[in-house]
Amino acid sequence: MARRVLIGLTWVALVACEPSIPEATLLCRRAEATSLTNCPPGFFCCAAPEREGFDGVCHRGGCDGGTSMEDTDAGAGVDAGFGASDGGARRDAGTADAGLSAIPTHVAAGAAHTCARWSDDRLFCWGSNVDGRLGNGEIRVAEPETAPVEVVNAPSGVEQLALGGSHSCARTADAVYCWGSNADGQLGDRTVRTFAERPSRAALPSALTPIALGAGQDHACAVVTGGAVFCWGRNHAGQLGQPLTVASSPTPLEVPGIDRAAEVVAGLAHTCVRRTDGAVWCWGRNVQRELGRSGFTDAFSELPASVNMLGGPASRLAAGARHTCAVVDDEVRCWGAGGNGQLGQGEERDAALPVTVMALPARPARLAGGGTATVGHTCAGGPGLAAHCWGARISGQLGDGMWLSNRSVAAPVSTLGAAPSDLTAGGEHTCAIVGGAVLCWGKNTDGQLGDGTTTTVNRPTPIVAPR
Repeated sequence: MARRVLIGLTWVALVACEPSIPEATLLCRRAEATSLTNCPPGFFCCAAPEREGFDGVCHRGGCDGGTSMEDTDAGAGVDAGFGASDGGARRDAGTADAGLSAIPTHVAAGAAHTCARWSDDRLFCWGSNVDGRLGNGEIRVAEPETAPVEVVNAPSGVEQLALGGSHSCARTADAVYCWGSNADGQLGDRTVRTFAERPSRAALPSALTPIALGAGQDHACAVVTGGAVFCWGRNHAGQLGQPLTVASSPTPLEVPGIDRAAEVVAGLAHTCVRRTDGAVWCWGRNVQRELGRSGFTDAFSELPASVNMLGGPASRLAAGARHTCAVVDDEVRCWGAGGNGQLGQGEERDAALPVTVMALPARPARLAGGGTATVGHTCAGGPGLAAHCWGARISGQLGDGMWLSNRSVAAPVSTLGAAPSDLTAGGEHTCAIVGGAVLCWGKNTDGQLGDGTTTTVNRPTPIVAPR
């Protein structure tokens, strides 16, 4: 018979399991006052005290060893997810209620906030909300949102999220919507208001539909049908592809000289596109050689030009604050700022031309770049490859359980278990979707990890489930 104990405000049952623990896919925490388990629906948290920082591993359907947490009485509220009652205790693990089908399917990080799309078409954001960047209809200056809040009036059918320093954007099949700061026109809606706490439609030409989206610190760009690129927001380094006489633009402007674009990414003040032929073109800030041009030492260029010596056609891009990376054949190659090891070349130095990331065991399906004006990091992973990160870890953003010293080669993220279905990097934090749950790690002073606290952590931590 199960022994019932009180954890937080919820009674749960402790059920004995058979001996021996098979290989785990996700580590979990079981006995915390603020959570029950971070395992996905249908999984049990089984005791594994030898795992540092965790006391369990997730197994589907039951445990082969240790102790599982299973509620045996209807209505006791151990299901984590949408609409579930938990008797007042916070619920952990950003997964759907076991009786519902909604799970997180896409996650994106900004400088100090994070947003995710759920399979029921809802959007949730968490972290700093100084200027409405969470899109929940509120402005909160003194206190961040440490748990997910729903974006109000969110567009339906969101296919992609892209977050900047203080704004957020979402792409549907026929439009782009942005919210948050508009001090430099980064909403792209032709207005001069300083912020919007709800999504506002960007003023892309009506005859064109967006097929890709990217957001930088204070600007955003979209690839449209036909392969042209439109950008809006701040232009102090030419990141919009416009002369510096155009300080900013609240109206999307076409970038001259770009065609056949398939993907766009943006950093602190530079922008890059991947064309359909695999060539990569960049423009904007070049102080730390973000543009990847041999012999080009100008501090900026508003004129797009191809990255030199890429080594082959690129299949995926990611931009950090002041560096860029591309998947080329079975490798990841990076260029730009490298002082924190974010280029993965085994050294902490900038690189004007692409260098190969070391110690990455396989070709990644997901690539993410993060950073601020002073630090940077990069992560890769996806089906067939566990999440790996490299670069600055002063805030634990590499998720390897360590602090302070940089890492200049790729290394696995600790305790994450299975390969992520999505992966994103923010200013000094990182998030992934694993097993139907959103987990984040790194800096958390603005609640950007979504775990209900403002405590910075150096290992993956599940977010509080949206309500």
